[in-house]
Amino acid sequence: MINFIPLFLLNPPSRLKSLGQMLAWVSSTWIVVGLSLRIGPIMINAFSKTNGVDVVPVTLAAMYPSFPTWLVPESPLAFILLICMWALAVSIVVSAKKFERMFLAV
Repeated sequence: MINFIPLFLLNPPSRLKSLGQMLAWVSSTWIVVGLSLRIGPIMINAFSKTNGVDVVPVTLAAMYPSFPTWLVPESPLAFILLICMWALAVSIVVSAKKFERMFLAV
């Protein structure tokens, strides 16, 4: 069964290219959404430190308790993983284009 997956993605190579493009779009969108949602807690933490108030750092889960924020990246490790996912997607697209050129040359 597992041998079928690479054959399915490589014949035609446009499937592999579209998979890479989808992964790149998802990871870049996830990074932008995570960074835009992360601005609020960073500003709240900065304002509370400048006022001399020593409070627990604010997270998205504390700001929006009724929303499922477990999908939003908040830590540097999550952003690093998303950047690695984007780089993998770009390399998949590049390799799919190489396969397309090889198949068109034959």
